[in-house]
Amino acid sequence: MSLQLIQNEIKRFLASPTPEVLCIKGKWGIGKTYTWNQYLKESSKDKDISLKNYVYVSLFGINSLEELKYSLFENTISVEKVIEGPSLKTLKNRFNNLKKFGRKSVPFIGYLLDLFLNLFSAKRITTQLLKSSFMMVRNQIVCLDDLERRGKGLEITDILGLASLLKEERKSKVVLLLNDVELGDKKDEFDQQIEKVVDISLTFDLTTDEALNIALPENDTLSQALRPLIAKLGITNIRVIRKIVIQSEKLNKILSGASKPLIEQAMITLILGIWSTQQPKIAPTIEFIRTYNKLSVSVRASEKKLDEQTQSWANILSEYPHFSTDEMDNIILDGVVSGYFNDNRLKETAPKSESKLRKSSENNSFEHAWHNLYHGSLTTNDDDFLEALYNGLLENLEIISPLNINSSIRMLRMCNQGDRADEIISKYIDAHENDGWSFYDIGKHHFSPDDVVDEGLERAFSEKLGNFEDSRNPLEVLKNIARTREWNDQDVVLMSKQSIDSFEQIFESLEGPELGNGIRRVLDMGRQPGPYAEAIRIASHAALLKIAGKSNLRARKIRGYGISLDEQSN
Repeated sequence: MSLQLIQNEIKRFLASPTPEVLCIKGKWGIGKTYTWNQYLKESSKDKDISLKNYVYVSLFGINSLEELKYSLFENTISVEKVIEGPSLKTLKNRFNNLKKFGRKSVPFIGYLLDLFLNLFSAKRITTQLLKSSFMMVRNQIVCLDDLERRGKGLEITDILGLASLLKEERKSKVVLLLNDVELGDKKDEFDQQIEKVVDISLTFDLTTDEALNIALPENDTLSQALRPLIAKLGITNIRVIRKIVIQSEKLNKILSGASKPLIEQAMITLILGIWSTQQPKIAPTIEFIRTYNKLSVSVRASEKKLDEQTQSWANILSEYPHFSTDEMDNIILDGVVSGYFNDNRLKETAPKSESKLRKSSENNSFEHAWHNLYHGSLTTNDDDFLEALYNGLLENLEIISPLNINSSIRMLRMCNQGDRADEIISKYIDAHENDGWSFYDIGKHHFSPDDVVDEGLERAFSEKLGNFEDSRNPLEVLKNIARTREWNDQDVVLMSKQSIDSFEQIFESLEGPELGNGIRRVLDMGRQPGPYAEAIRIASHAALLKIAGKSNLRARKIRGYGISLDEQSN
């Protein structure tokens, strides 16, 4: 049903004094409650609500009918106060009104209310008072939300029965907001009962444009940038869109002063990441986004049919301007997952991503070869494409990611151009001569488990990493690890290069708390998965066994770290 029809029906419902029950159904996050509150506030502002009082109650966690009845009394406010909402002051006013009502009807109730109001701060209330308070719920608008998330002690028949009573006997107007799909085995019961109770039933199902008009009504620069990206993914969940807006404002503040292309890249990644975490049933996973590379997917697809899930997610991303994930993108995705952004890491990484974007815009011959000649045409001559690819690689080696260089090298090899592939590998390594050691750790570049890494490229990276000189003092590095109990991959590589004698000297140089913490951290490194763990484990264990062999007391100390001295005889 269109948003305009829903708006018309809600406003008619609020303006009419006729008692009735309105049911609005829709998926979680689609904006049922948000939209209801929006139109309620508009009608209140326009003084176009027929009844004087209003109450909103979420049934989430409410476990009994009596609890629900009291909540209706407790949260009732004047329609003029819908923007402010219920408060302690409005509740006291409700009790004062009930006190007057009680004195007129049953003096005993008035006495109980006097007692309660004198002890209000103690929050003590009697069962009789609970029952009596519901007498005041009449001639008002009642909104019951989250029916599908009610407590176990509250039955659907209780809720619908109460709605019927409020309509028929209390002359009230009731609106039910729910996700009927999540009712489970109670859905059939609800469908049977709803026909007897509900006068009008609406299905809340928005288009992307309608969802954006609700959740993103502003027309500022940020909103204009977000709208087309959200629309490309077809996001209609109001909560997700609002979360995107909030997080994008934070990210824009962190990247303040960055170029427009970099901000656009950040927004592209942010939206994709939030969609993935908030709607995991329909969006690609975070890990898929991290490892996604349009070129590598196309190369894999040219070799064999992709599995159904990969093909589905690849189809989604093919329509979205996310072609691969770089270091800054991964930091943004980390922030989406953890709930906060690492400001320092983002600011450190942004210039590098900005430089790549600038160079890419200046010389896009590599992208032209893939996007225009390969993906964009079925008539391109094979030799023309391969020549353009080769030249594009040579002209852009500094800015091409390892994932893209791998896809291109594999394409050259598949087309019997192995010599050119080897040439590109050699020149690619030279072009990144000054990059840090982590660049040559091929596992850092988020290859998909389904990606085949070219053997020549993997060998060249491994050799470069193995020959990488780390001038740091391993003893000082381990002392720092012992103090902070934290280490990074570069520390692991450094420790993997230590000999048995080196570890012996390092361990014997540690003193105080650094001794135990340092040895345990090295042992932990040896247990971790990865290509360097075994070298650390073998050398460090052998060093500890050498130390244990120097005296009986030292042997006892080494046993305390879980090292079996039986290994000395092996």
